[in-house]
Amino acid sequence: GLPTEQAAKLALRTQQVIGYESGIADTVDYTPDLLNARRTGYDDARLTAALSQSERIDRLLTEWHRRAPSAPKALGFCVSIEHAETMAAQFSARGIPSLAVHSGPASASRRNAIEALVAGQVQCLFTVDLFNEGIDIPETDLVVFLRSTASKTIWQQQLGRGLRKADHKSFVRVLDFTASLQRIANIAELRDG
Repeated sequence: GLPTEQAAKLALRTQQVIGYESGIADTVDYTPDLLNARRTGYDDARLTAALSQSERIDRLLTEWHRRAPSAPKALGFCVSIEHAETMAAQFSARGIPSLAVHSGPASASRRNAIEALVAGQVQCLFTVDLFNEGIDIPETDLVVFLRSTASKTIWQQQLGRGLRKADHKSFVRVLDFTASLQRIANIAELRDG
């Protein structure tokens, strides 16, 4: 296939990615309190706590019900194992069957989780740092960004998880809860050339 950036550009230009919802208001206040001790990035524990607040989860669920396709096959990208587990538990408790897939011992089996997603037994797999590359789930029709990343490459790889062609899939919808001005600029750059 095409390299990730070329595939993303083509998808945006040909409207295979529609409804990139980058204007969804994030309830997290990204203050210096969330930075690590060396101030070189976010502290995972503090950021996880901020991203897992009930107000933010309620907002995500509202937007999910408003914007997600019926019976979605979604990937949700999280900041930590705890964040992925929290999201899967909260979604499942509210009637959206979900699993957390990560490198920890409590993770759902990757193969079984993917099979359940493709079969429609679950609607979302919440993951952290596993599905950025080297995974092919062409049925993915919804990508949910729940964490920020300073890496344009990682963002493109995550977006690329939804750009695979599949029968009965004409587009991918993207819900971006962490859009920054740089992320919006990246989308415009891919779309406009």
